Amino acid sequence: MPNKALGLIICLVLAALASYGIGYWIDGQMSQIEENSSLSTYDGSLLGSAQRWAYFITLEPKAPDANLLQDLVYKYDRYLYQGGGDNWLAWRETYDNNYAAIIAESATPSADWRAQLLRLQDRATPTKWIALIGFIISVLALWSGRLKETSLFTPVFYALVVGLTLWTYGSMSAPFWCLAAGLSYVAYAVGLWFLPVYRTQWVRSLRPLLTIFLVVLAAIAWRGPDGLDRLLLEEGVGRFLVLSIASFGLFLHWDHLARAMRQAKVSVSGQVMGYIAALGSSWLILGLIVGFWQMDKYNGLSMLNLELQIAPEAWGLLADPDWAFGLFFVGFGMVIIGSIGYFIQRIAR
Repeated sequence: MPNKALGLIICLVLAALASYGIGYWIDGQMSQIEENSSLSTYDGSLLGSAQRWAYFITLEPKAPDANLLQDLVYKYDRYLYQGGGDNWLAWRETYDNNYAAIIAESATPSADWRAQLLRLQDRATPTKWIALIGFIISVLALWSGRLKETSLFTPVFYALVVGLTLWTYGSMSAPFWCLAAGLSYVAYAVGLWFLPVYRTQWVRSLRPLLTIFLVVLAAIAWRGPDGLDRLLLEEGVGRFLVLSIASFGLFLHWDHLARAMRQAKVSVSGQVMGYIAALGSSWLILGLIVGFWQMDKYNGLSMLNLELQIAPEAWGLLADPDWAFGLFFVGFGMVIIGSIGYFIQRIAR
């Protein structure tokens, strides 16, 4: 129990540092958008909306004098920030009346971006309901006691919950995001399966990770994908709480793995090397998919940004694809070094 308490304290400290670091990074991106006029269009991206909303809110109750897309984004952001049935109806009326005209606009951002933005907005409400239903079913299944650790269905159920979380986070409109992140999770879980632990211990170690995805699923059901993004971007306390839960879930995950490997008489260095190999397999798959993806003008990084619309489209198109290749090579090195180090430790013992 003391170890758990110490772990909780460390998790809270790390979550606070991570929350501050993310906030600092976001402030830097906002400054970059403000300094570069080509990145500051009110295009519906998360960073763009946060940067422009502070200005447009001073124009209440008059909407900004802008193109149709910006008018739609303004009304949608007003609904997200202020809530209320009137704001929702105002956004929906603009959406229904100007859908075809917004798609046909020739101004930046591109037609692909505008079409994806309209999909994300239109599917936000049904996504919340699907996330809520999925969260309720998942919690009831976990509490029912029917998910036995000896059953092969249990890890499959965990993977389904992860897939549902990724799908709803992308408002059911981000297949490439689901593919890359989903296969990365599967690679990580399979990599852990090769460690010297019983299958029941392996399944038990995955359950704390499921808690993280359930919290994200609950947040999507509460505020929607866009609301979750704004929670992580703008609300320091909310971001700290989410990161605290995630870090404590990771701590319990590592604690389960460490105890299982100690029972298998694996040394501490062997445990570290084995885990590095498993984590490297996840990074390798993620870097491989994102790094080698190319469709028209979109590489893997810009495609992820197109689907999730975190930063302005111009920012995503300027992103260096070598970052993904770097992740691939780092993951490959981790697999090789971790595997060699792990087997050397096993042979030495």
